[in-house]
Amino acid sequence: MDCSKTAIVCASISGIRVADIINNHMHANVYVPCRLKYPGDFHCYDDIKKEIKSIFNNYDCIIMVMALGAAIRIIAPFLRSKFNDPRIISVDDNGKFSISMISGHRGANDLALYVSGLLGGEAVITTASEISGVMSPEVIAYKYGMKIMNKSRIKYVTSEIINNGGFRLINRTGIHINISGSGGKNYGIIITYIKEKSTNFVVMVPKVLVIGIGFSTYANFNSLKDHIKFVFKQKGFYISSVYAIATIDIKSDNDDIKKLQNGLMPEFSSLIIIH
Repeated sequence: MDCSKTAIVCASISGIRVADIINNHMHANVYVPCRLKYPGDFHCYDDIKKEIKSIFNNYDCIIMVMALGAAIRIIAPFLRSKFNDPRIISVDDNGKFSISMISGHRGANDLALYVSGLLGGEAVITTASEISGVMSPEVIAYKYGMKIMNKSRIKYVTSEIINNGGFRLINRTGIHINISGSGGKNYGIIITYIKEKSTNFVVMVPKVLVIGIGFSTYANFNSLKDHIKFVFKQKGFYISSVYAIATIDIKSDNDDIKKLQNGLMPEFSSLIIIH
C-alpha cells in the first residue's frame, strides 16, 4: 500500500472525528467544510466539487469520509484509468464500513483493510479475483514491482481466474513469485525480461537487470542512452527490467550518468558505485 501522500475528505463533524482517528496513524492532510468552523489543523473548503480536482491530482490515496453515493458523484468526473487513478476508499461517518472504491488492485483494497482495522470496523472488498482467493494480474504486478506490457490482456486472465479458479504461470526469471491458485486452462501470466509477444498471456517485467557502464570522458548523456537502447534492442531486453546502473567510483559524480539515474531515463532505479 503506497500512500506517501494521503488526503482525508470529510463532510460532517462526525466524519471529522473519524478522520482524526485515521490521521493519528497516517499523517494525512484533512479537508473539512469551512462552514463547520471546526477547530484544528485542517484544510478548509467551501465547495468540495471545486476542491476535489486538486486533491485527485496531488495525492496517492484519498479517504472520503461520507456516504458512498456522495463520494462517487464527487470523484466521477476525474476518473481516467485504473492504472493511474489514485487509490480511493469511502468510510461512513461512524467508521463502520471502509469500502474500496477505485484502484482496488493497486492498493485501495489494502487501504480499506488497514483503515477498517484502525476504526474497528469492516472492510468491503468487491473485486472478483479477491473474492475467489486468487491474486489478480494487477495485484501481482503491484506487489512485486513489475510493469505490465500488454494491459489489454488483463481482462482475459481475470476471466480465467473467475471462471476456472486460476491461471497459467510462466516465470522466465530467477525471482521467486509466491502465487496461489495458478493452473488455469487457457490464459496466464509470463514473467520475463526478454521481449515476447503473447495473445493468451499478460507479460510482466520485473526489475532484475543491472547495467555495468564504463565510458570515456568524451561520452555524454545522449551517447550513453543511445548505446544502452541499441544493446537492449539487439538482445531483445525490456528497458523496464533495469534495476540499476553500476559504474566505478571515479565516475560517481559524472553529470551524464546521474541523468540516466535521476529521471531522463526513469526506468532506472538506482546507481551502484563499484569501489
